[in-house]
Amino acid sequence: FYATLIKDYDKVIGYHVQHAEYEKALDVLVQQRDSRLFYKYSPVLMAHCSTKLVSVLMRLDKDVIEPRQLIPALLRYKPTPLTA
Repeated sequence: FYATLIKDYDKVIGYHVQHAEYEKALDVLVQQRDSRLFYKYSPVLMAHCSTKLVSVLMRLDKDVIEPRQLIPALLRYKPTPLTA
């Protein structure tokens, strides 16, 4: 709560990731515009909520992130097999 209050998004996102609350982490990540945090947490989020992360990344302005910096995150994507 305190980290949110002082806008320490790194700690808030880290907390959610540590507790396997990946969608909550992505929600906090979307609320801020620090490209460093996108680069730091995108690999983890790509592994756990890839569809939502990619839709967020596609909506971001080119001024916020450098797409080349996200290549390591994109390489962590592993599609799940479709079940019938």
